[in-house]
Amino acid sequence: MKILITISIIALLLIGISGCGGAKSVPGIMERPIKAEAGPPRQQLNPRAFDYYSAGSILDMMGEFYLANEQYGKALKYYPGSDEIRYSYANSFFNLRDYENALTEAKKVSHRDLRTWYLMANCYRALRNADSALAAYYKVIEFDSNNAQAYYQISNYYREAGNLDSTIWGFENIARINPTPLVFQQLGNMYIQGGNIEKAEENYKYSLALDNSKDNIQSYMGLSVIYESRGDVAAAKKMLEPASALAPEDMRLQGRLLDLYVADEEYLEGIRVAHRILSVMPDDDFITRRLAMMYFDVDSLQVADSIFTSLIERGDNNIVNYYYAGRIAL
Repeated sequence: MKILITISIIALLLIGISGCGGAKSVPGIMERPIKAEAGPPRQQLNPRAFDYYSAGSILDMMGEFYLANEQYGKALKYYPGSDEIRYSYANSFFNLRDYENALTEAKKVSHRDLRTWYLMANCYRALRNADSALAAYYKVIEFDSNNAQAYYQISNYYREAGNLDSTIWGFENIARINPTPLVFQQLGNMYIQGGNIEKAEENYKYSLALDNSKDNIQSYMGLSVIYESRGDVAAAKKMLEPASALAPEDMRLQGRLLDLYVADEEYLEGIRVAHRILSVMPDDDFITRRLAMMYFDVDSLQVADSIFTSLIERGDNNIVNYYYAGRIAL
């Protein structure tokens, strides 16, 4: 029995040996020639430069930007050709709000990457050199087409220049990268400004789909304006009524809803909203006058008369007060 086991073990070993060394026609993975990709040339880092750079990096993380700047400066004396040290040196000037020196040092970086262009763009912006900042931010998005902050700065440039189409282009890219309720809301506002009502409606709806809370009242308002402009007062009210419940303290919204109720001759609803506004702004003569007019329209003449009389007694000489007071007396 022992002999049979021994023979089996020897046979397995022989098979293994022939498989590893003898099968020349089917090379194993380790036997196949692999051509390594050519990497960047290696540079010998000066030990003193490394020490100073390491100290600067630690001080940077601690927020000691002035001391970090000194350490990076010393590191560059031993290794002036290092882009990494040069970038860190430039960035430390930026952290010190020394934008001129930050820009000067950033321009010395031999191989400008995303970080370097972004630093240069921010320096130009801080120095109010808008054209150069714009060009640098465009370089940033060449490296990273998903850099929302760069698109935001580009959009701001075009907004300040009054170029609405290019501003919208920038915000469309921001929405692609970071689709927030505020971005879609701003796009809706811009499309209304540009007269593209369909796109405005689309973006306000996107915004409300992401956030239908009181923080997004502007989108409710925007849609209500669009529906009213189409003559669909019912849809406009349907949009504002839930918004009014969400933000009863928003007097701009309450005033807008009041306008719609008056336009649709829903005076009882209008009276309710007017009282809500006056509970916050009791001295608003315009809303008080509208309230009295609505009471007149629903034939509550005694209430209307008392309101118009109180307006006249407190010095509101608007001719509407006398006109309605005369009609009530008649």
